[in-house]
Amino acid sequence: MLEENLGFVVFAVILVFIFVVRPIWSLWRDRSTHLKAEADKDRAEAMFKTMFPELQPHFHPERVDEYVFARLEQPPPKGTFVWNDPAGFPAAASATLAPDPKGERTILKDAARNVIAEFLFESRPDGGGVIRLGKGKLTATRDHRGRPSVRYWHPDREFKWKPPKDWSFTSRMAEEPISTTEHGSSFSSDSSSSSARTAATAAGLAGLGGTFDGGGASGAWDDRGASADAASSSSSTASDTSY
Repeated sequence: MLEENLGFVVFAVILVFIFVVRPIWSLWRDRSTHLKAEADKDRAEAMFKTMFPELQPHFHPERVDEYVFARLEQPPPKGTFVWNDPAGFPAAASATLAPDPKGERTILKDAARNVIAEFLFESRPDGGGVIRLGKGKLTATRDHRGRPSVRYWHPDREFKWKPPKDWSFTSRMAEEPISTTEHGSSFSSDSSSSSARTAATAAGLAGLGGTFDGGGASGAWDDRGASADAASSSSSTASDTSY
């Protein structure tokens, strides 16, 4: 009789574990994983805004990928063209595109025809595209499955972005890149000194509570000396063809 009761208790405990404890634990684990992923994403976005003020607010890698591949679907301009409501830039009402020896000169304007950003665009043989902005260069590519990847190079710092949550930041103050993935933020190697880690972390986290108005994103190209007024003047005398 005692053995039968003991067997029943064991069986009941197993049922409780299978149908009550395990589902609750799975829900808690999934929620914890989701919250951690969201926290990692928020941390990475904050580091992006802090470390790369020249790209704010228009040149988030997701927007860059959207613009590049929408632009590649359009024919290259033979003269000056106006692309209304260009992809990737919701704040832009139009993009003025003009041939340039170094690529395609692009000027973004809002609905009031104010210039909000300007850059050089060029396609890549692998099917991707490059946006040159000041001293920096944004390179957007997609793999054979169509998954996007955006890299940014600047003389002082770099990043790599692969959605939905993989970021890698590199500062010239640190020997090793700072990675933000599903496993959190870390240096890729333990070989970097503690002083380098402290400096790089400070570069990534300083001023997280500040605002980012993107003043640097609309600056002129460093090596061109071209102005928005000159481009606007040329567009008024060229073809009015629009995409």
